[in-house]
Amino acid sequence: MPITSVGYTGSVDYKGWGELLSYGGGAEYGVRSPDDWRASIGGADREVRLTPGQGHGWGVLDRSTNEESILLPPTTSGSRFHLISIRRSWQTSTSAFVSVPGTNKTAIPPRESTPFALDDQPLWLARVDAGKSQVQQLIDLRLWSGPGGALAVDELVLQYLNRLGTVVDINGRSWRRSLSALGTPEWVASGSEAGMYNAVGGGGIILPGATGGAGSFQAAERVPVGSLIQASFSCAIYLPGPVGRPGSDALNYAGFLTLFQGAAEKGRRRWHNHGVSGQMRDVSAVFQWVTTESIPAGTSLNFAVTTDPLSAGGVELWDVHASWSIRRP
Repeated sequence: MPITSVGYTGSVDYKGWGELLSYGGGAEYGVRSPDDWRASIGGADREVRLTPGQGHGWGVLDRSTNEESILLPPTTSGSRFHLISIRRSWQTSTSAFVSVPGTNKTAIPPRESTPFALDDQPLWLARVDAGKSQVQQLIDLRLWSGPGGALAVDELVLQYLNRLGTVVDINGRSWRRSLSALGTPEWVASGSEAGMYNAVGGGGIILPGATGGAGSFQAAERVPVGSLIQASFSCAIYLPGPVGRPGSDALNYAGFLTLFQGAAEKGRRRWHNHGVSGQMRDVSAVFQWVTTESIPAGTSLNFAVTTDPLSAGGVELWDVHASWSIRRP
């Protein structure tokens, strides 16, 4: 039975209009449920079968009531990925399931993408291997839209979604189509990152007026403007010299705990021995700031301990512990 469609030239009844608004909303593409147009490997040579279902794209709602069969062409060597899509033609007011050949790369191949003329809605990516009669891999490219955003199961969907402001959740991570600092569209992963480490077991010497590195962490994804970065840092500093108390022969030591992004200082906290030397002293600091510019993925943020040039002498750095978190908007 052919696909029945609502939304091409002509009238739309109340039911069709309501379904379009409910399932489509502001999303270019989508399917109704996880069971709609679900793919499986068929028994014929290089066959992919799609369950009956309903989907929408660019104002057209399509419904199939029978299982569909798509036969993919053979490949002579290696592997080839094929895009399985539903193609909508506004010239003929029809929709049909088609396959689009790709390459050996796990990527969505060039497809028809002219809404209101001829447009392919990606559904699945299927891998055909030379010498194999059955499809070897199926990658789900379907999208489910709902209030506040959309849901997908594979990050490959980011290759065909490109409208600014699009928000899609993929395996628990939210992605937003945004503008970079240069004004170019890009995908930004929202949500949070966190981590911790112990960096120094002991024995690092920091001379007066010098800075000693104490570990670093990296942003896994680009950090957009308005993100909250928080870092907690603690260490033990051995203060040499005679044991004494304020007002006696104790030596004075001072310095800073600092957090750097590259060469830029992002936070500084002062420490001082308050006239007590000849012992280990624990110092700690918490740094936090809201970013006013984007930070590229892979950027390192570095902890450091600095001694004042007027300190009585060098100090030893022991037992560094740090934890950090990045919360994106």
